[in-house]
Amino acid sequence: MRRHDCITESALSVPPSNPPQQWWLHEERWPYEQQANRATSGALLTILTRASQHLIAHARFLASRDSATDLQLAVIFAQSACELLTEESLGDLLRPVMSAKLQNAVRSTFRRPLTLADDNAYKFWLALTDDVARDQLWWPSWKAARDLRGEVAHGGRAVTQAEAAACVAGADEYMQHVTRVVAAKLQR
Repeated sequence: MRRHDCITESALSVPPSNPPQQWWLHEERWPYEQQANRATSGALLTILTRASQHLIAHARFLASRDSATDLQLAVIFAQSACELLTEESLGDLLRPVMSAKLQNAVRSTFRRPLTLADDNAYKFWLALTDDVARDQLWWPSWKAARDLRGEVAHGGRAVTQAEAAACVAGADEYMQHVTRVVAAKLQR
């Protein structure tokens, strides 16, 4: 059996239609989509914002399950949500200060997948926000979760429920921080 053959239908199913209140937590406390739409326009930004929010919500759902595959997917989805949010956030921050052509040139220097763990992306983040994200209390646990994602995605490493929950919690903190910083910057 190939590693990809083990993805279960339940892992990819849509979460329940009446999820617990906490499952959609970001929908209520994230001002980013409204801030971003006020500062910029574009359907792609809205789609990516919703995608990152839905990915982290689905990661939280999967982390609560007992299936080994669900726990692995929770780790991958949580970090993917961070990547999408970082991509859209840097785009929002670059848009007011650079032409589209220059933005594309700058983005081509960023390593993929794109997070603030990428040194080039982080330099632009610092220059655009003056925010030292890597000095935040949540950074070491988020970075450990980022490394875990690599082991899961590229090595098939098994994940415990506690590890999956910690990964989702770290991604939550990362996303909340990025969201707050970008929203504050776009309000200025």
